[in-house]
Amino acid sequence: MSELPFTETRLFVLFLLPLLIFLARVADVSIGTIRVIQVYRGKRLLSFWLGFVEVLIWISAITFVLKNLDHVINIVAYAAGFGMGNYVGILLEEKLIISQLLIRIFATTDTTALEGYIHAQGYSVTRVAAKGKEGPLQILYVIINREDCPAIAGKIHELHPKAFYTVEDIRTAKAGVFPVPRSRFTGFLPFTKHVQRRK
Repeated sequence: MSELPFTETRLFVLFLLPLLIFLARVADVSIGTIRVIQVYRGKRLLSFWLGFVEVLIWISAITFVLKNLDHVINIVAYAAGFGMGNYVGILLEEKLIISQLLIRIFATTDTTALEGYIHAQGYSVTRVAAKGKEGPLQILYVIINREDCPAIAGKIHELHPKAFYTVEDIRTAKAGVFPVPRSRFTGFLPFTKHVQRRK
């Protein structure tokens, strides 16, 4: 009696194949998440290659599933990989991509302390006097590295709990004042933003 090929064994069908499908989906959805961000930022060449690799992996994963629809675990692995891929993609974007954010802060009280804190973090602040529905207010414009957003947002809540602020992703920032990036990936990744810093 001849032995079954490895791809037909119980170990492969019930464990290894679902695992491969899961990992393939995590990989292609993670790449897809980063690709969408790069498309938004106008990175044409990088978006092309990310899309190319993404589709290759996706075709491989869907082929495995369609050939093994008699095993529900493969469908579950495919769906679970899709969900996990979104999570991993966002983590990768946050950890690997050095990007800049624009914060607009609308405060009706004195912003001297907040400006001092932001300056201490290595950033410049542009303050504009304005008038709102309830009277005079100060508008602060700050461009920061993404990694510093939680700390600065926390300080806004601490010093100006009633202040209104918005945070936006920006494509390019030149000639700004920024601290030296702390990420070890700066300069090595093709999708890292390069910002001209004043010395």
